[in-house]
Amino acid sequence: MHESRTPFIIGAIVFAVIFAIGAILLAQTGGGTAAPVTPSPTPTPSATEGTPTEAPKKEDVESDDGTTVVELRFTGECEGCLVTARQTNSPDSEQEFTATITESVTQVELPTPNTYGLYFEVRGTTGGVENDSRQLVVLSPKGVDPGTAVSAAELEKADEVRACWAGTTLDTAVVELKVTANNGEVSAAWADPALPTVGKAVAANRTATASPDCS
Repeated sequence: MHESRTPFIIGAIVFAVIFAIGAILLAQTGGGTAAPVTPSPTPTPSATEGTPTEAPKKEDVESDDGTTVVELRFTGECEGCLVTARQTNSPDSEQEFTATITESVTQVELPTPNTYGLYFEVRGTTGGVENDSRQLVVLSPKGVDPGTAVSAAELEKADEVRACWAGTTLDTAVVELKVTANNGEVSAAWADPALPTVGKAVAANRTATASPDCS
């Protein structure tokens, strides 16, 4: 009797050992289910970091008691050109800030409320001396949404453009600009990407002479 039961006992022991090993391996592998893969966040390009492509509320800009550094980064041959940021809506008087493009970058610092309704112009220089060329900086061609890339071809197709900035509450705002110039003579200047704007549109063929209405 005892000898006839031996194969069954041995089989049961082997089964138990295999079951135990399988349970241990299953526990170590987390039940056989692969852990979910978390996608890496898309990095923000450093070239546009701080570019205010969303319009702030006017009251937030005008009630801000701080200052803003507007860093203007240029693509194009305009080394030594002059950039003027002009605010015509200041309750005190017209505000104007001028800087020189050096190594494709320049910046102006101004009270944050003065960024609302601010517009820019680029003036050419020859041999370090200002010449007669001048271009209003187009912040957005007609029909182009803020944050949208703007090419020279798209700018040429526009019949109207906007130049008055909706402002920002950032401490440092980076504005990416493109400029077309030849031997210091400026023929076009625009924001890329487009920025949110206020005020009235300007005829595209008057950017060399127009002063926009930013009210």
